[in-house]
Amino acid sequence: MAKKPHTLRRDFDAMIARLRENAKPHRLNEQQRVTLLAMISEGATLTAVCRMDGMPALKDIYYECDCDPEFAQNLKNARKLQATSRIDRAQDMLDEACETNDTDRMRGARIYTEQAIKYAEKIAPQEYGALVKVAGADGGAIQLTIMNYGNGSPQEKENAPRESQEISE
Repeated sequence: MAKKPHTLRRDFDAMIARLRENAKPHRLNEQQRVTLLAMISEGATLTAVCRMDGMPALKDIYYECDCDPEFAQNLKNARKLQATSRIDRAQDMLDEACETNDTDRMRGARIYTEQAIKYAEKIAPQEYGALVKVAGADGGAIQLTIMNYGNGSPQEKENAPRESQEISE
């Protein structure tokens, strides 16, 4: 018989706690932390930084985030700065492409810019995300009308009752 999900979760949490007790508390030294955060803030990707000599593997960085909430928050802030750096770089690419009047460079710069904005929206939605508010007339409740298009004659469909419901928060 298979275990229930709550039992599996409890077993998993116990296993993780045992692993953390037996593991080294930190896998990154202070120099690696500073270098990693600085390079991410300037626009480098996490995988590119991990490929450099003397830098930790990606799994070590994620482990460090699990073990050290302060480092995890610093990495999150660095990624927000990374998003800003990418948008700045995209703007520079667009400016250079427009100056050269090269359509291929313009197209490439436009694609890079679109991707930089999408990335920024995901990483820093409060700074770069689009705020969408749905409301009815004058900010009121939304009017939802459900049309009954059941099987029947065209006259029955035309005379079918319409259900309306107001949706409010």
